Amino acid sequence: MKHVLVTYTVSAEFDPQNRRNIARVMEALREAGYAGIRYRVLVDPQEHTFVHLAEFTSAEDQQLLLALPAFQHFQKSLRESAPVAPPRSRDLELVGNHGPITDQLH
Repeated sequence: MKHVLVTYTVSAEFDPQNRRNIARVMEALREAGYAGIRYRVLVDPQEHTFVHLAEFTSAEDQQLLLALPAFQHFQKSLRESAPVAPPRSRDLELVGNHGPITDQLH
């Protein structure tokens, strides 16, 4: 299992567009039904800092996410927005887990 954390900060003006782009990625993931991907995004609404938490059962699952047209559009749009703090990606190691919490957006 691979765990990836990505954080970045966008401008207040780009925040709504970034949220729409993320929603499109989530919809594409739901439609694709990839069982080996768990992907969550949180935001600090005061700072416009986004936190992406991704879990992949394999490297192939990670590639499925990266190949999604909606994800590619999200990445391109984010780059072009000139983020306040650019994306920083880190691989994480799972130490403990309790769950699941299902907090589905509509």
